[in-house]
Amino acid sequence: MQDSKEYIRQLETQNKALQAQIASVRSSYEAAKEKLAERLAMEQGYHESQQRFQTVFEQSKLGNKIITSDLRIIKVNQALVTMLGYSKTELEGTRIITYTHPDYVEHWRELQENLWTKRIPSFGIETLLVKKDSSLLWCKVTSILF
Repeated sequence: MQDSKEYIRQLETQNKALQAQIASVRSSYEAAKEKLAERLAMEQGYHESQQRFQTVFEQSKLGNKIITSDLRIIKVNQALVTMLGYSKTELEGTRIITYTHPDYVEHWRELQENLWTKRIPSFGIETLLVKKDSSLLWCKVTSILF
């Protein structure tokens, strides 16, 4: 009889320990689930932000381009394609100074230095671009450092 009571006490002690472990696992699960929900919400917000940027970039009536620190064009919108007369394929991957009148290349170097060396968040220039048909296009360029 004594052995049975002792065995029942041991089982009760083990049961309490297991219940504590279950509570700890549930708590960890709930915390992980909450973090996952936060991460998914953050990723959804990021995705929506990217879509808004893409829409504004593509649909703008202003010529838009994304350039790298070496002035390489990585993305252009249709408005810039129309303005310059080149296709997206012809523009993307080339350097913006390719389409700049020789007398104004220094303006792009100044923009390059101010954005990527001095880390000024935005910088503007007035410059002269050469269109595909060799005509000239005066433009005001405002660049923002991403």
